Amino acid sequence: MSSRLRVIISAVVAVATVGVAVGCGTDTREPSGQGATGGTRTGSLEVSAAFVGTHGTTSAAAYLEIRNRGADDALVSVSSPVAAAVTPMGSMSASGSVNGSPGGGFPLPIERDDPLVFRPGGAHLMLEGLGSPLSSGDTVELQLGFEHAPPVSIRAEVVNVARIPDLMRR
Repeated sequence: MSSRLRVIISAVVAVATVGVAVGCGTDTREPSGQGATGGTRTGSLEVSAAFVGTHGTTSAAAYLEIRNRGADDALVSVSSPVAAAVTPMGSMSASGSVNGSPGGGFPLPIERDDPLVFRPGGAHLMLEGLGSPLSSGDTVELQLGFEHAPPVSIRAEVVNVARIPDLMRR
């Protein structure tokens, strides 16, 4: 199995793809070279292994996980230079689990040791109004704003949404 596929599978099976850990308030990217983020830290948050699923239209879904090792915080905004808007879809429970109901909205709490998780089949970030269709292998920048931690930019690899169910079964 290729290391790129392992990264994507790990991200999906691990129930999202962006984690948050202790940092010093700077954007310290650790790219994996496999498409998903290796880990970006800001304040007590770590965002890691983000990816975007696309079917090549005017929208796409972003998946990630945010881990918090400090005081409670909240995700208050997400934007991307490739999208007119980024909207959270689905609901988050206090334990980080999700249900598929629309209309969550910001802010999204990020409690200590309770990750905020966006995953296929559950809560996700909808990139709407894409300037042009995304293709597998593209990289998308996402800018995340928090209530307390400094803002951070992450890079997420675009994967064809048709591949996600196959990746989850392996």
